[in-house]
Amino acid sequence: IDLYQAPLDACAAPRCITEGNVASIGNPVFSPDGRTLAYLAMQRRGYDYDRRRIVLRQWQDGDTRVITERWDHSPGSICWSPEGETIYTVADSLGQHALFAVDVETGATRTLVREGKAQSPVIAGDRVVVARPDAHEVVALDAASGKVAWRFTASGRVDTPPTLHRGLCLFGAKSGSVYCLRADDGRLVWRLQAA
Repeated sequence: IDLYQAPLDACAAPRCITEGNVASIGNPVFSPDGRTLAYLAMQRRGYDYDRRRIVLRQWQDGDTRVITERWDHSPGSICWSPEGETIYTVADSLGQHALFAVDVETGATRTLVREGKAQSPVIAGDRVVVARPDAHEVVALDAASGKVAWRFTASGRVDTPPTLHRGLCLFGAKSGSVYCLRADDGRLVWRLQAA
């Protein structure tokens, strides 16, 4: 699997930007300034259990570097901090599915959520918001310290990643409820029983 660049107006054919790739690549996310593309890449062809690495590609010149080569985890979904200095990711760790902060410059990692299952990190200002499906909750953490800013418990397993829009946090639960919270303090704005 490769990544391609295609003009929005379809004036040219898509162009592969990961020439020479031999294994799976995915989850591309641009940095806030649009200058760097982060994506996940494996190294071994046909080996589904290879470890994913976070790769940074400078958008203008195409130079790439792996920032998690020395990390012994396989990152999942990724998102950038607002200033572009940190990438937040989830990965299996010691029987849990933890949330990590990865320093873009050095590749150093620190654990923000160690226990339970964290999924689909998204950024809300200076906070990282994650779903914890098995705990039936959505949690907002201070991005710098990892301390819990707020948590909201839903009526069932959280089935959708949190979506942030205009100061609101929206997600769905297996119970059939769709929730809308204030992103700054986690207070319930509305709940819709959709199913």
